[in-house]
Amino acid sequence: MGAAEIADPVAYAWYWTPIGVLLLLSVVWLPVLIVLLTRRRPGDRPPAPRPAPTPPAAATPTDPYAAARAAHLARIDDLERRVRAGEIDTRGLALGLRDVLRDFAAVRTGAATAAMTEADARRDPRVARIVSLLERTTSPAFGPVSRGSGKVALRDARQVVTTW
Repeated sequence: MGAAEIADPVAYAWYWTPIGVLLLLSVVWLPVLIVLLTRRRPGDRPPAPRPAPTPPAAATPTDPYAAARAAHLARIDDLERRVRAGEIDTRGLALGLRDVLRDFAAVRTGAATAAMTEADARRDPRVARIVSLLERTTSPAFGPVSRGSGKVALRDARQVVTTW
């Protein structure tokens, strides 16, 4: 290897130095920026917690579920009031009724109904009473368009809670 074959090192282009500096700074400042931008502000409130399921009532000789029945009927009455006031539409009513029925079935049977699908409910004989009403409220709750007034669903939900 002769002296003519040795070449001087080739320098990088001028723009690689600022790019490297920016990359190093972003590694340091990006986590700090994320923490600062995602912190709660002093005036921010956390989302309202979901109401706890109604606990089973103490057993009485005549009706062991009287308190739970009364609480769930009151929730159905509140849903009806909210529909009449225009606070919720048929979709909101259907979702509310599904929640009330699942909660009452959980109190009544002890089954975990919060995440139970209609197919699961059909297979579980403990919650057979709410299956038809869950199926009828599926379309207003999850369909592309929610129609109707919900009077029949309110009546049927009251009947299930009252007679079960």
